[in-house]
Amino acid sequence: DLEPEAVLDRKWNGQGRKGRGVNYLIKYRHYGPLRNKWCHRDAVDPVYHPMLDAYDAQWQAELEAKEQRLQALRAARTGRPPAAWEAPTKAQKAAARAANKQKRAAS
Repeated sequence: DLEPEAVLDRKWNGQGRKGRGVNYLIKYRHYGPLRNKWCHRDAVDPVYHPMLDAYDAQWQAELEAKEQRLQALRAARTGRPPAAWEAPTKAQKAAARAANKQKRAAS
């Protein structure tokens, strides 16, 4: 049987019934046309699922690290804390609108 050696990449495959969901690019041990192959989790032998989970955890950690780095760069560039970047909620907008109405009425 095919024996996965390493997980090289993962992607979200949204189209089609076959392989829908997260797919992994797996490097197989044997040489031939299937050296590297995109496989859905269900197509991989359950024995190797811990390998996929480990890759998922590493991928998630890298994603969060990248996000934090971007946030730090953004904070340095804008000089504002992350909370100030978020778009105002509907309640905040309504409150601002009411405050502006009062200001206009007072002037």
